[in-house]
Amino acid sequence: MSKTMDQMKESFSSSSTPLPEEAVGPGAKWEYQTRIKSQGMTIDQNLHYELIAIEGDRLTLRSTITQNAANQKIQNPAMPGLKVDLTKMTGNGTGSSTFDLGRIMPVSGTLAEKTEVIMDMNVGQQKQTMDMKMDMNITLESK
Repeated sequence: MSKTMDQMKESFSSSSTPLPEEAVGPGAKWEYQTRIKSQGMTIDQNLHYELIAIEGDRLTLRSTITQNAANQKIQNPAMPGLKVDLTKMTGNGTGSSTFDLGRIMPVSGTLAEKTEVIMDMNVGQQKQTMDMKMDMNITLESK
C-alpha cells in the first residue's frame, strides 16, 4: 500500500504544470527542468510549454517533454532484492492541456510519449540485457 501511495504522489507531483511568475499572453514560451524519482530511477526531465490561448480563467497549453536518466543501479521491480544496471533511459513526448484556474487538475489534456529503457542484470554468472520500449497515449477529461 505504501509503494502505491508513493507512486501516486510521484505521479501527481510530476504532473503539475508550473506557470511563469511574470504575466504572459498567447505565444509565450517557458521551460521547466526537474529531477524526479520513479520506480527507483532518478530521471532528469525537461518540459517546454507554449501558451496557445487564454479565455477568461481558462488556459490552453502545448507542451513537449524529454526525459533522460544516467547510468545507475536500481532495484528490479519484477524481482525484489536483485539490483540491475540501468544503461539507458530516454523518453520524449508532446501534449496539450486546458486548465481552469479555479481547479487543481486540468479540465482536459492529451499526451503522446515514447520511452526506452535498457537494463543489464546478472543472472547466475551470465549478463542479461532487457530492452523495453513503450508508446503511451493518454487522454484526460474532467467531469
